[in-house]
Amino acid sequence: MMWPPGRFVDALGPLFVGTLLLASPLMAATAYKETTGDLDLSRVRLVVAAPPHLAALLQDRALMRFRQAGFRLAGLETADAPLATLTLTLNPQPIAACPGMVLYAPSLTLTEPVAIARTGAVYLDATWIAGSDKEVAESIDSVRMEKDLDEFVSQFLTDYRAANTRRPSQMRAVSETSAQRQHPAVPVMHVSVLAGGVSPALKARAERQLAEAGFRTAATSSTDEVIDLSIELIQRPLEGLCPGQVLYERGIFVVEPVRVARSPRVTLWSDTWHEDSVRIMPPRSASALAEDQQTLLEGFIRTHTEWSAP
Repeated sequence: MMWPPGRFVDALGPLFVGTLLLASPLMAATAYKETTGDLDLSRVRLVVAAPPHLAALLQDRALMRFRQAGFRLAGLETADAPLATLTLTLNPQPIAACPGMVLYAPSLTLTEPVAIARTGAVYLDATWIAGSDKEVAESIDSVRMEKDLDEFVSQFLTDYRAANTRRPSQMRAVSETSAQRQHPAVPVMHVSVLAGGVSPALKARAERQLAEAGFRTAATSSTDEVIDLSIELIQRPLEGLCPGQVLYERGIFVVEPVRVARSPRVTLWSDTWHEDSVRIMPPRSASALAEDQQTLLEGFIRTHTEWSAP
């Protein structure tokens, strides 16, 4: 999920985890660098999602980049179980609605245990992400994949060095005691909708649907008790690549503060629950978008009835 640039803050406040879009070959440390502090790379496993005939070559290239920088990731021979996973996605997907075209969404993601600040519940989530925007193309060759790989790994290493210049790398285990100290709370939700020109009308409709189901909403998300409920119904024209089709991103996201389990002083905003999809399809009308939003909210309401007012 993509978060507005203005929502990234310094290490004293929560970070917002969304896809970091890379646009320049000059690598400067990003707001995500704080999540790599005290990370023991020898206990981080690398997973590569790529076309089968290229996966091994791309994995070797990525591991080589880490070795050249003086780091070794966890291998099959590692005695200790990895505590985190770096997933490199370089996997073009054929588009059924547009024969001969592929959807390409490259990324590098660090996944590890985090604890929801509101409840203390521990689960696996992304704590560092870099990626390029979703792209529709006739094909993606190995040269492009290698270029993306090099940029993502370079950005990760830049952030890692910036966060670990004056302290040793050391991963800490999840503290179950501290996680269990907290108790579930009934949150107040700030609703946002990204759906082009119909966003205001859909936001009002979403707030009514939630209120009728007994949920509490707020006009802003400026207090610690408020979490974000974000709905995305985004259509992107494909500019002749797939005539009569759009790239349609549909999703609902519960976004709230979580703590990195190995480094509890680091807090970030992340999706603690979501349902989303990406499709190539004909453009959706305003009424169809409203129906999609209603369906998404119905799924959220069924799953989170304990959040509604008594």
